[in-house]
Amino acid sequence: KTSVTFVGVFSDVTIRKKSEQELRHMATRDPLTDLPNRTLFIEYIDNAINTTNRFTPQFAVVFIDLDNFKPINDALGHAAGDKFLQNIAQTISQHLNDDQRLIRFGGDEFIVLAAGITDKNQVDALCTNLIAWCSTEFEVLEAKIVVSASIGIACAPDDGVTFKQLCRKADVAMYESKRKGRNRFEYYNTVLDERSDVLFTLLQQLRPAVLNHKLAVYYQPLMDLETGKICAMEALVRWPQEDGSLIFPDQFIPVAESSGLINQLGAFVLTEACEYCAYQHSIGNKYLSVAVNLSFSQFRDNSLPGIVEAALQKSGLPAASLELELTESILADDHGNIRKQLEHIKQLGVQFSIDDFGTGYSNLNYLRAFNASKLKIDKIFITTLGIDQKHETLVSAIINMAKSLDMQVVAEGVENEAAKAKLIELGCDIGQGYLWSKPIPKHEFDVLLNS
Repeated sequence: KTSVTFVGVFSDVTIRKKSEQELRHMATRDPLTDLPNRTLFIEYIDNAINTTNRFTPQFAVVFIDLDNFKPINDALGHAAGDKFLQNIAQTISQHLNDDQRLIRFGGDEFIVLAAGITDKNQVDALCTNLIAWCSTEFEVLEAKIVVSASIGIACAPDDGVTFKQLCRKADVAMYESKRKGRNRFEYYNTVLDERSDVLFTLLQQLRPAVLNHKLAVYYQPLMDLETGKICAMEALVRWPQEDGSLIFPDQFIPVAESSGLINQLGAFVLTEACEYCAYQHSIGNKYLSVAVNLSFSQFRDNSLPGIVEAALQKSGLPAASLELELTESILADDHGNIRKQLEHIKQLGVQFSIDDFGTGYSNLNYLRAFNASKLKIDKIFITTLGIDQKHETLVSAIINMAKSLDMQVVAEGVENEAAKAKLIELGCDIGQGYLWSKPIPKHEFDVLLNS
């Protein structure tokens, strides 16, 4: 009689399947927000592309970049920044429909994949809502935080049929929305590619120009309207070309900001301006002060106070003879770290002015809290003096308000004697514009001072 022995091997498939699911989740989900990540997004796009043809609706890739997110981390710490991103993700997710998927692309960048699109109006409505949802005020670690969003849109199949094509074009469109002022959305078009190529070329040329100090600082006089004499100067950067032409800052400053070159460029301008003003003091023109513009991007890594202090020490210029010009938007976008840096710089004895007043928030509270020494009225209001009565009334009101706060008033863009006469009549202190001089290199400014 033969006996047969059976050996069985059993395993619990449930545990294995659960482990596989967990690994799959970890590989395809963002650990901070639990949103689908880039890996899963590629699958979504591939699936959408495979089901899209000329008989079915198209889909849109909506690229979202949160404006000025980095200062939140700088001022409140990464824990607050992470919590804020979770709040944004949750807010957007709860408003989307079944045809729309939210993906965290990385950092402060999100993407909405919107399927079933039958016309552009649907995308417009979605992006308008996205901007509103991102602009919600969130309370994070007892701080109230509000940001805006810049959005770029690429539509399939017209703008591409691969993940790489659609993401690149949505990204290009997003940068166009930033270029146009942020807190808006833009669709991709082929013109943007041409502009992107131009900007890339510009960046390749700008980097060595900044690092090798190939840019030039020009100076424009500020005139005391009572005495008719030069009382100060503003430093303005220009980029000289081999053919003798100049590239103006509105063309290359945005490139410097987006590429991270702005601190090196800003330090160069600040040092040059301080050294030239110190030179003027050394030859007897101690009354001169110099004004230098600041951009929001210069506050991002908290290095600005050190750059200012280094420029003053190197040049030997008294701090009171340096004036830093800020736009109202810089003060309005403050998340705490900007104010700290400005207070540090103020302690050095540096003066501040509010630039382009009237075109932004025109908020009296900013002026009171900030305690600037000068207020500069934007040239858009000055060029129409004597023509537009509303502008004249506004200029008069700004001058009176500034006087009540013990601030001097500078009128930018003065181009004719009629505007100058009207400003004197209204009680303006200082004029700046082509009536006296355009921005000029320092050797020409020497001549102007002695004329």
